[in-house]
Amino acid sequence: MVPEGEHAIIYRENSNVVNLNLQRMVGQQPAIAVDTKKPYKEIDIGSFTPGKHTWEAPYRSDWVIAIGSFNSK
Repeated sequence: MVPEGEHAIIYRENSNVVNLNLQRMVGQQPAIAVDTKKPYKEIDIGSFTPGKHTWEAPYRSDWVIAIGSFNSK
């Protein structure tokens, strides 16, 4: 189980910009993006620290961003 504040899922439709409010995030966390209109493929977008961020996608689509480690322990 992932403790609260160590992960987030953000979904945005028909956009190439995603605003992220991660003020309650605990420390720096890894992040991936997935274009939900295409076959599943994770795009490594680096990591985010607590705070407000803007991620610019490479093109307009429906995007999901997963922040944190979702591996079960």
